[in-house]
Amino acid sequence: MSDGERWIIKALHEASGELRELLVNALLEGDEDAPRLIREAWQRETVAGWQLAHLIFREADPLPLHSLEWLEQRHEQIPDAYEQVRQFDELRGQITGVLSMIGPSEWEQSGHHRFRGRLTVREVCRDLHQGDLELLVALRRRAAAAG
Repeated sequence: MSDGERWIIKALHEASGELRELLVNALLEGDEDAPRLIREAWQRETVAGWQLAHLIFREADPLPLHSLEWLEQRHEQIPDAYEQVRQFDELRGQITGVLSMIGPSEWEQSGHHRFRGRLTVREVCRDLHQGDLELLVALRRRAAAAG
């Protein structure tokens, strides 16, 4: 495993802990945007987990595309915000666990995404981390403004 691969796994793991804490705090403090932010994080994590599973284990090409509406259809009832945080945290643990066990060739496995072109495992992970950073900035700003 390369240093870059170790770094992305560590970054995903560390961000998930802070995200979980900030999301739950936002809920507990009555932040009216907390449910929306949690849902976005949960949906992003679910889609990324699904894409990674297809890339690593199924070698799907073209990469099947499921919109966020698919998530709503797949889950007959969208879980409440606390359950979404729990599922986000659980799925992130599964993702980082699998990533820590795959070899260099799996990081480069790719599938064709209908809108984004060819995507590798590495790119899906980078996108996931970028989403983490954007959400962390928003949550930190909200916490600072509230506190």
